[in-house]
Amino acid sequence: MKIITIFITLLLSPFFVLSQGKWEKKFEQLGTILPSPNNYRTASGAPGIDYWQQKADYKIKVTVNDKNQILSGSENITYYNNSPDVLTYLWVQLDQNMRAQDSETPLVTPNKMRNVMNGAGLQSITNEYTNSSGERYDGGFKIHQVINTSNKPLSFNIIKTMMRINLEKPLASGESFSFNIDWSYTINDRMKLG
Repeated sequence: MKIITIFITLLLSPFFVLSQGKWEKKFEQLGTILPSPNNYRTASGAPGIDYWQQKADYKIKVTVNDKNQILSGSENITYYNNSPDVLTYLWVQLDQNMRAQDSETPLVTPNKMRNVMNGAGLQSITNEYTNSSGERYDGGFKIHQVINTSNKPLSFNIIKTMMRINLEKPLASGESFSFNIDWSYTINDRMKLG
């Protein structure tokens, strides 16, 4: 009996699909692929009359510790709010955190086996990179401080490759905000990591 029910269900299911009718939404919005034109973007995707871009100026001082393979930096960032919106926080991109120990990048990076494998090749597949002491490589940013221009610490959160800086007061349209970040990271071994 169970087999007959399954057989009839499989036999009739194509008819249910065909009975759904034609798709009649010929002029529906294509979502984010081609959004409706507005003051910020034209229908072609080109900038509209009210188009704007944010701006940031960077002053960066960098030192390299060749012996320990550490890159350290201090930077001053001035962020200009050119948007019509009031901002309560800023995002800073921390791409180097793709090499942090807790990074998920190795989980989504495709790997391929070669016909001939050596130890480094095997490490590239397992994503286990160790230094000469046998410790796992940690190449992500070490953020030492985030401060305003009066040397007052700013509240921040790091989420993978993004750092959210919570502003002391809302940043109105047309205003700017300056802050400083001190950071460092271990330089990767290009022979192992590329």
